[in-house]
Amino acid sequence: DLTQLTGEECFEPVPVEAEVPAAPVPAAPTCTAPGSLTLVDTETYTWGAPLVRGVGTHEVTATARDGVVFTNGKTTATFTVTVLPQIPIQSTDANAACYVA
Repeated sequence: DLTQLTGEECFEPVPVEAEVPAAPVPAAPTCTAPGSLTLVDTETYTWGAPLVRGVGTHEVTATARDGVVFTNGKTTATFTVTVLPQIPIQSTDANAACYVA
């Protein structure tokens, strides 16, 4: 019965506004290791598991925490990110990456 509620009890909580997360950027591959993607949760949003992704194309979604809404009015932000494989060792072009004589 709403007639018995008083003061703040009558109001819905106002969500906290947070910036829409930026698209995650994977670490670049090297001559000794493939690229990788490490996602870090924040005070305002979480990423879906797993937080570390290997080589390939991944769809990742940041989800606003309870009581938070992004500035675009949404509670999720989805991105497609490609993690590149290791750069192969090569011996044909001394000016190119991963050259070994």
